[in-house]
Amino acid sequence: MQAVVKLVKALAALLLGMLLMLAAAELFMRGLPVIQGRIRALDESHWPLRNYQPDQPYQYSFGWDLRHGQRGRTNNFGQLAPFDFQSGRAQVAVIGDSFVESAMNAYEDSLHAQMAQRLGRPDAAIGLAASGLSAVDYTVMVEQALRDLAPKALVLVLIDGDLSEGLHERRGWHHLDEQGQRHYRPLRGEGQGAFSGSLASSSLWGYLRRNLGWQPPSLQSLKSTLTASLLPTPAEPTARGPVEGQGLPAVRALMQTLQNQTQVPPACIAVLFDSDRGRLYGRKPQAPKDDAVSRAALAEALRQAGMAAVDLGEHFARHYATHGQRFDHSPIDSHWNALGHQVAAEAALQALAACPATQNPTP
Repeated sequence: MQAVVKLVKALAALLLGMLLMLAAAELFMRGLPVIQGRIRALDESHWPLRNYQPDQPYQYSFGWDLRHGQRGRTNNFGQLAPFDFQSGRAQVAVIGDSFVESAMNAYEDSLHAQMAQRLGRPDAAIGLAASGLSAVDYTVMVEQALRDLAPKALVLVLIDGDLSEGLHERRGWHHLDEQGQRHYRPLRGEGQGAFSGSLASSSLWGYLRRNLGWQPPSLQSLKSTLTASLLPTPAEPTARGPVEGQGLPAVRALMQTLQNQTQVPPACIAVLFDSDRGRLYGRKPQAPKDDAVSRAALAEALRQAGMAAVDLGEHFARHYATHGQRFDHSPIDSHWNALGHQVAAEAALQALAACPATQNPTP
């Protein structure tokens, strides 16, 4: 009996020690910019314009060593901006994915903030973004932005993969079916709430899940691992590039949206095409996700419609030849740094030179 009591006491002491260690780790992590907040809004019917839960604090950092630490609050639209959005105030709406969201940079370094500074008013240009968006999501964002915020000019930032990603069903994003019809698969199942509660507010949990990318094992994952271990190792598949023309359905959907709207004239619409900046730094070229035929078709369709198609690769190359400075957080993170956003902002304003909204900003 005494042996059992000793064992129970030892286990209790061990458990208490573990709890104290976890509590100490939690307190330590709370002082660091561990990824916190930026939880998708519960009402997905207004997504992606109303992106995260509004008016909530957030923290961002990258990787195990918490690089690019940033803190802020989401605004009334659940976007990362230090001010609320009001209909009719923005001269320019900049639409894109995590490159435009720019969580890893200070807000004033973002593309839209630098455009706004040149236009003379902090909210003259605003960013409307969500991580992981595709060109199909951009069609929804354009429609929602024109309806709810009435910008006078549009800038879309197209990253490699934006055309192809919207052709496959993904939970939490829009996609096109084989007939070119747009659909949305909700992020959450029926009756399922946002990731919340004590775990959501835990900095230690946030570090494990969002900084390190750790996924707690589930019964399904354990079963899959066991099954895979019993099967012979398959041969590595041959790497293939994108099929030529595969992104054309997304091109048609995007052009249809831009041409069907009547609020913004063609001279006030610009699409910025990002490039493989690693080539400038002497790195091996990356395998593209979007096919060249579809990207070229979109650029030509934009020009034919009187809109601007901007190859940022040319702007980056000219600047790099003169200054030799990098435009991103590579080699760890390919997202633009402050200089990358600056070059993109200058290119966007140059493309919109004939747009009245950039010549005579509303006070």
